[in-house]
Amino acid sequence: MEYLLSHPVKVFLKTYGWIMLFLINLPILILVPISFGAGQSMVFPPEELSLEWYRELVNDAGWGRTAFLSLRIALLATLFAVIIGVPAAIGISRLKGRVGEVVKMFFVSPMIVPLIVIGVGFYLVLAKLGMLQMIAPISLVHAIVVLPFVIMPVLARLSRNDPALERASASLGARPWVTLFTVTLPLLIPAIAAAGLFAFMFSFDEVVIAQFLAGPRFETLPRKMEGGMTLDGLNKAITAIASLQLGFVVLYLTLTKALGWLRGSMIWQRIVAPSRPARSLSAAAVGDLRRYDDDSASALPAAALPATPPAPALLPVRGDGPNGASNKESPSTMESSQHGYGIRFDRLTKYYGDKAAVEDVRLHVQPGEFVTILGPSGSGKTTLLMLVAGFVAPDHGHLMLGDRDISRVPPYQRDIGVVFQSYALFPHMNVARNVGYPLRVRGVKKKDQAKQVEWALSRVQMEQYSERLVTQLSGGQQQRIALARAISFNPRALLMDEPLAALDRNLRASMQHEIRSLQRSLGQTVVFVTHDQEEALNMSDRVAVMNDGRLQQIATPRDLYRTPANSFVAEFFGESNLFRGGFDGTALSVVDGARLPVPAEGNAKVKDTAVLCVRPEVIRVDEAGAPDWSLQGVVSDVRFLGSKLRIEFETPLGTVITAQNIDGVTSAPEMGTRHSLSWDPRMSHLMPS
Repeated sequence: MEYLLSHPVKVFLKTYGWIMLFLINLPILILVPISFGAGQSMVFPPEELSLEWYRELVNDAGWGRTAFLSLRIALLATLFAVIIGVPAAIGISRLKGRVGEVVKMFFVSPMIVPLIVIGVGFYLVLAKLGMLQMIAPISLVHAIVVLPFVIMPVLARLSRNDPALERASASLGARPWVTLFTVTLPLLIPAIAAAGLFAFMFSFDEVVIAQFLAGPRFETLPRKMEGGMTLDGLNKAITAIASLQLGFVVLYLTLTKALGWLRGSMIWQRIVAPSRPARSLSAAAVGDLRRYDDDSASALPAAALPATPPAPALLPVRGDGPNGASNKESPSTMESSQHGYGIRFDRLTKYYGDKAAVEDVRLHVQPGEFVTILGPSGSGKTTLLMLVAGFVAPDHGHLMLGDRDISRVPPYQRDIGVVFQSYALFPHMNVARNVGYPLRVRGVKKKDQAKQVEWALSRVQMEQYSERLVTQLSGGQQQRIALARAISFNPRALLMDEPLAALDRNLRASMQHEIRSLQRSLGQTVVFVTHDQEEALNMSDRVAVMNDGRLQQIATPRDLYRTPANSFVAEFFGESNLFRGGFDGTALSVVDGARLPVPAEGNAKVKDTAVLCVRPEVIRVDEAGAPDWSLQGVVSDVRFLGSKLRIEFETPLGTVITAQNIDGVTSAPEMGTRHSLSWDPRMSHLMPS
């Protein structure tokens, strides 16, 4: 919005802001100096400095007694409010639509209802129960009043957290309660601390409720301060009390700011991270590490990489323990155990309302196979991946992992590694703790955890970053850490949800090679979701194309390109020239009585109407001895694409696209010139209409 503001408007807004800041803080600027003045007179600035009003707070036992009572009530009320408010906020954040809004309104209603109404209401209830002038009931009432100050900051923090973090925790083997205490609550600590401060200060200074529920023999500090205000003036001890409270707030904010700075610095890592002996690296290895640190644009040569350490000897082996895996099995090695299971989709269907997000999908991913699910936005590819991960349940059909039906198995018992588009690394953990997380939730011994973490990091050349916070890593480095975490616990299969989408083109090409090499070396089964056709071509054993929730075709990249099953696949997977017409068994009849030749084989399933697919690179322009059926086209567009020249021609059959490799003698045709277009019929493909 800044570019919409002229310079005078900016100056006005800044001036206005400073003026308002001054007016808001003016009472504080006056209050503190007056509290240090001698005598009863309220003079600003004070004529004589003195600590007599602070000494009165110490000498008068009444001030200390009431302050201690208010402190006990505020602490207990804050505890009640946090215990009630934090779970309520977490629950509200899970509720959607009108129900969520109604529940939220219920919990924040104390901000709307006048305090007098609340005070009178609870006075009647507590008087009936004989619980007036008791600490616990008053604290509970204060907690109800300050609940909005707890719920709102926590809800705001939850809305900023990546929803994939909790899914990542579940996919790594953590049960819901483990996820709550190891991921969700630690990320809420800043919000809970701020909410606790708000709740404490409000409760400590609350006077309206105190007028109804307290009394002369059960006097809180705000009630005593209110009694110190008479027609004759203000007891100056009150200014000393207010100044002390202000000092505590400033001290708290200063300590919080300092702690936040410390946690984000390398000093914190030196304090909390165990010391590790430095490793000696060859000059070549050091050079490689620098290149990785800078998000290298190309894969490192294998000869230059530091040697991969041997896999750890003792590892948790797949089983049916409490989290779906057991670490009580016989010794194994990571290399020999990292072999994926087959995944079979048996008529899998998922509805959202009356719309099928995934419908009747039948697919068998072989053990150790790399299958890419390709499709446009909204095609159902991500939903299909979420069904495999266990984050959504199918409405019909079965999902088999090996010989096990996992259709209704929760995600933390599936032993499937997931790499998310956002990477979903836990920001409150360093690299080593992120990679070791699935091992900790499975109860692996610490020394074995360290071996497996080191092994996983070595496979992605990131072991030198083990003590860094993930927020200190670049995008490419975070992608590698997410991959290391997904393989560290020996999963049955790996799922990847567009993990390269946030990377630049060169780094994406490098990571495609690294992921594919790692998958082959481990023999893992990988289901990879993307909308990028180039990724699908470069990485996959087979590609499954989806549209509108249905599987259109699954084949090798070569077969998918050469022999698409239908028009959608032909147009989505690469550029195509599609000619529609009637098929009589020998040729395709199109407009104006023209007949186009078709390939001699593969036409058995084609009936009366058909579509002929001709890829741009097989079309020849102005070929000597062109056939009689060749098309006449006028150049309408020419584009330089690096290694290719893309040309569009307007023909009687519509726009025809050609792609020519560029060499030293290639020249672009002039716009508006006429040329003949033809192709070898064997390089075309006939499909049902």
